[in-house]
Amino acid sequence: TGGTVNVNIGSTIDYNATTDQAITSSSTLSGTAPYYNIAFSGSGIKTPGSAVKVDAAGSVTIAGTPVVDFSSKNLGLTSDNSTLFTMDGGRLKLGTGETLPLMNGTYNLTGGVVEYNGTGSQTIRSKSYQNIEVSGSNVSNSSGNITLNSNGTFAIKNDGAFSINDNTILGMDGSAS
Repeated sequence: TGGTVNVNIGSTIDYNATTDQAITSSSTLSGTAPYYNIAFSGSGIKTPGSAVKVDAAGSVTIAGTPVVDFSSKNLGLTSDNSTLFTMDGGRLKLGTGETLPLMNGTYNLTGGVVEYNGTGSQTIRSKSYQNIEVSGSNVSNSSGNITLNSNGTFAIKNDGAFSINDNTILGMDGSAS
């Protein structure tokens, strides 16, 4: 769109095309967090032009088979927040050097892959995940445990590097390999 877009509290914007989409950046919308709830569905690659802020009380949802590529931009607020994160499909690529995902509310991840692919120092937020892939060269765990849901996976890909402190990657009993 051209001009300013005002998003009301509780509104959801869904990037749901079956083709590639450019995600409107925060700077073109009004307010400090222009998205209250943002969803990525359909398929294709969803790519931001700049950081995308989501309200501290809002949510991020990924469904379907999209690749949501935040390899070089932030998704969410870098300050304390309780933004919810739901994912049942697709792939979320994270590459900025910080504790990721930035969303720090309740996680409900039942499918899809969260991929850490940056070259800077990345830290996996201490939450429950379905599937994690490490393809970045400097990924570590945060100050708590990483939990994998039932049938969840944690994979370190070629050229990926993961370091862990005295915490743990927790999974269902008897399911680790």
